[in-house]
Amino acid sequence: MKIYKRIAASLAAVFAALSLSFTGCAMTNGDDDGTITLTVYDQSSIFSGEMTGWFAEVLKDRLNVKLNFRTASDEGFNAYVESGTLGDIIVFNNESSYRTAKDAGLLTDWEESGLLKSHGQYIEDNYQEALDKNRLLDSEKRLYGIYGNICKGTDGHEDFYNCFYIRWDLYAKLGYPEINTLEDFEPLLADMVKLASENSDATIYGISAFGTWDNTMLDIVRSTAALYGYTDFGFGMYNPSTGAYEPCIDENGIYVRCLKFYNSLYRAGLLDPSSESQTYTIAQKDYGSGKAVMGMYKYITDPYNTTARLSNGKYMVPIAAKDFCNIADEYSPYGHNAIWSISSNCKNPELAMQLINWLYTPEGVLTNLYGPKDVTWSYDGSGAPYITEFGYSCLNNDSTVMPEGYTGAYNTGYSMFGSMCLSPDSALDESGNSYNLLTWESVKKSDWYAENTVSFDEAIHDWKEHTGANDTDEYIENNGFTILPASDFVSDELPTDLFLTNSELSGDIRTNSWLAIYAATDEEFDNVIKTMREACTSRASYSEIMKFYEDMIQKYEESVK
Repeated sequence: MKIYKRIAASLAAVFAALSLSFTGCAMTNGDDDGTITLTVYDQSSIFSGEMTGWFAEVLKDRLNVKLNFRTASDEGFNAYVESGTLGDIIVFNNESSYRTAKDAGLLTDWEESGLLKSHGQYIEDNYQEALDKNRLLDSEKRLYGIYGNICKGTDGHEDFYNCFYIRWDLYAKLGYPEINTLEDFEPLLADMVKLASENSDATIYGISAFGTWDNTMLDIVRSTAALYGYTDFGFGMYNPSTGAYEPCIDENGIYVRCLKFYNSLYRAGLLDPSSESQTYTIAQKDYGSGKAVMGMYKYITDPYNTTARLSNGKYMVPIAAKDFCNIADEYSPYGHNAIWSISSNCKNPELAMQLINWLYTPEGVLTNLYGPKDVTWSYDGSGAPYITEFGYSCLNNDSTVMPEGYTGAYNTGYSMFGSMCLSPDSALDESGNSYNLLTWESVKKSDWYAENTVSFDEAIHDWKEHTGANDTDEYIENNGFTILPASDFVSDELPTDLFLTNSELSGDIRTNSWLAIYAATDEEFDNVIKTMREACTSRASYSEIMKFYEDMIQKYEESVK
């Protein structure tokens, strides 16, 4: 099932930040053979150093360019902005950082010198909605970049990013207990952990979480709130189906309810006590080793679903309470979550533009996802994509050594960009193919598809029979779901006099949220929530900040009417 994880990893635009020292300047360098090195600052990438392997070799062959990734972290970003040395190519994962860099004069105007028209023709011809949305981030409507994760020509929604995945074999042995609401998971997890522990010497938990993706709020908590149709916005939770926008410090709100749920799990010994300090990678290994029986996100639990376990009837699959109404992003031609830009200090902006332009082409997207054209994939006589024989070898075993002309194994040559230019679900051609190879007719007819996707579907036949669904989307949709409508909405800039308070509020909420989860009693939990609420509301600018975000919600709603 490696291709599922590859696609999921490509979509996941939020990753851990590594901590390395800040040195040097964002400059392009020329090698003796004329190769140009471009420095990349990608806020969604955990990689630093020179990118090597097949993707790097494709770029060198096409554009005679090397990429050197700079460490991404909040601290590094501030230092790079202050010194004016972010990088040559910059990939932002939020509009605030983009605006900070733009207002500091660190970004190149793509139209002022004809850069886009001369070197970004494919982007200009195909993604005007995303370009126009980017213009809205500048008071003079100047263009300094383009949004990523674009989805063109397809009606529908992105994958359900947030979902509980559970050890179905344990759930079935317990007689498929009814799950009406969130809190019903606690007694279920207790029974599952007890059952799983009977044949294990290791300590088993209900859930293993991580703090890597915490930002304004805790990722595990806001993701759980998403199961009820909420998305985080500023310091509140917004539900697009009801229009409700509630502060995350609301003691009767969804965020605090989810905090209470995890606190109850912790006190029952069902939450891994290392959750706050451990990384995404460590948590993923926990699931791969069977250390936890339920987790948030498919790609963190997927390592459990090995061939050996599947053949023994053990697997992790989606589970939903009856009152869940999970949220998903509507397919968006405007893009979201990432902005690709070029530094004003870049000595080779034309080359940087050519690279970004290629990444937005069908060949660029397919190469990013699956490997070099004519090596792992190609087009047939009708122009439809297909996976080559060698490509199937890589899908079956991602440690397959690349052929002559490339170095290393397939799995050591992936692109190190943390964000996708196009959604894999975006339409690739008029025949119904998307960039997701599981939609390709040639793949559906392959032995690989039968041995992997079909055999996996057969292995989980009990889940399919019990839920009446064939896949995750169908299951969640049948249970009830919420759509976050696509829009060209961009938030106004937070007034500069509120920046400091905004940052302090984030710290107050993150710190107290973990303290609430680790509270030893109900009384201690209530006191922590009270402390968090008072810490926020006592700040003089809190009401102004909340009013700002409320106004932005109204602006968004007006944009989708």
